[in-house]
Amino acid sequence: MLTFTPRLQRDVAEHVERAYTGEAPSLGRIKNCYGRDVVIALLCSYLENLNDFTGVKQKIELDQQKEVATIFLTEYYYLKITEVLLFFYRLKTARYGHFFGVVDGMFITGAIYPFLEERRAALLQYEKEKRDREIREERERRSTESVTYQEYLEQKKQLKKLGMKSYSFQELALEYFPDRTAAAAAKQLNSWINNIPDLEDKLIAAGRYKNQKIMTPLQVSIITHELGEPDKWVKERERIARENALQEKSKKENK
Repeated sequence: MLTFTPRLQRDVAEHVERAYTGEAPSLGRIKNCYGRDVVIALLCSYLENLNDFTGVKQKIELDQQKEVATIFLTEYYYLKITEVLLFFYRLKTARYGHFFGVVDGMFITGAIYPFLEERRAALLQYEKEKRDREIREERERRSTESVTYQEYLEQKKQLKKLGMKSYSFQELALEYFPDRTAAAAAKQLNSWINNIPDLEDKLIAAGRYKNQKIMTPLQVSIITHELGEPDKWVKERERIARENALQEKSKKENK
């Protein structure tokens, strides 16, 4: 807990968003990990630092410090330690008023209310900014994954050739690998899809989900656009098989 000394207050004030939304532990978590006495001692160090900072004659005594610290731990256990540091920094700036002749415990516990309102407003704003950012990123992602009109016409052409129908994944796989079992063909087609950059992302954008059984016409067209039409692959494999057979025959005849 040596990290969260009063000296950290200025750094926290310079990074307010991180103070509110960062991963610093809450008072309750510190208590659970290190014990109640550690939290009270830490809060008392902030109060003593406030004593040293103020120009008033009557300081807050140790017993009062412990009582204020106990109130903080009991009522505001959910506050991150960085938020508490920010609160004490703002007390020093007279953001919530001035001390008149005495460092008053009641004034300190009262000043937490406007701080909590500021915290609530800030968290709402950060959440809104996060949602807006995610929406922008999603729009950008979709724009990069969208197809041109020419690509749309090509996909439409592919759909027409395939009869404008939906296929089960195994049925489509068998179009590419008719000489294999349905399971083996599906496994091979999945392997091809995974090895082509961005193809899986395009299918997900087109609505594909885990363990999907029936492929939509659009998903079928995306696959055939990337891999080529199934009959071309079948003809190519048949050609390669014929060439291999001729080579084997030639080798035997030359022996």
